[in-house]
Amino acid sequence: MRRLVALACAVVLIGSLAGSAAGAAPPNARPLFVGDFELLTDDGLTVAGRISAQLFVPTEKRLVPGAYEFHGAPGWVVPESRAVVGSVGYWFDPGNEGGSNVAYFDGAECLYFADPGSVDCRPFAVMFVDVLDPALLDQVAVTTARNETGEWDFGIEGASSWWKVGRGAFVVSLPRES
Repeated sequence: MRRLVALACAVVLIGSLAGSAAGAAPPNARPLFVGDFELLTDDGLTVAGRISAQLFVPTEKRLVPGAYEFHGAPGWVVPESRAVVGSVGYWFDPGNEGGSNVAYFDGAECLYFADPGSVDCRPFAVMFVDVLDPALLDQVAVTTARNETGEWDFGIEGASSWWKVGRGAFVVSLPRES
C-alpha cells in the first residue's frame, strides 16, 4: 500500500513539475512555416492543387531550410512540382487589415508535366501570407521575375501569380517579443 501511495505522489509531483516547466518554456525562438493545404485560384473558386511545405531557419544540424512540393488537381496544367529551398525569410507585414505574418523562400523549382520526362526547372520565390484577420483568406505568391535591382518581384504580370489558401493547415509562426 505504501508503494502505491508513493507512486501516486510521484506521478502527481512529476505532473505538476512538467506543467510548470511547460508554462515556463520560452516562446517560439525561431520563425517557422508549416503548410499542407489546397491552393485556390485568385478568385478562391477553383482548386489548383495541394501544397505541402515546411520552412525553418537553418542550423548547423539542419542546413537545408525546408521542403516544398505541389500536387496539381486532376487536369491542372502542372501535375507536380518540387523545389530545393535555398534561403528563407520571415516578417510581419502591417499592410492589410490586422496585418500578416509572412514566410518567404527562394530556390529552384522543377515543374513536371503529364508527359513523363517533360520537366522545366527554374529559379523562383514564394511568399506564404498568413493574414491575421480570420475573415480573410491566407495567400500564396509565386514569382520567377526579378526587378532591376535583382530583388524578387511579386507584381510582374506573366511572371508572378497570387493564389488563395483553401482547406488544410497553414501557419506562419514568428517569435514573440519578450
